[in-house]
Amino acid sequence: MPSSFRGIPWDTDGINGQPSSITILLDWLTANNNYARWCTTPVRDHLCAEILAVMSHHDITHRTARGISMKIDQLKHGYQHVADLLEHSGLANDPNTAIGTVQSEAP
Repeated sequence: MPSSFRGIPWDTDGINGQPSSITILLDWLTANNNYARWCTTPVRDHLCAEILAVMSHHDITHRTARGISMKIDQLKHGYQHVADLLEHSGLANDPNTAIGTVQSEAP
């Protein structure tokens, strides 16, 4: 992958008002049973190809299967970190404090 593409943010690469890479990825993960498919499939090349096809449909062509896998892993680890923090701090039961904590821990 050319080095010029490494720094393109996932949340600002939508073209002409189309969705960004992160929006497409989150939409795909939350549609149907895609997240369950992701978690239970040992070889995910075909799942990445599905996501890349949606991105390509929206003129996003600089992402790769490896980049998608890494981003999903990053999202999972970030979620788990915040969930653990909320659980162990007792903030999970206070929605006002929990929202602020999530925003500061997972910008």
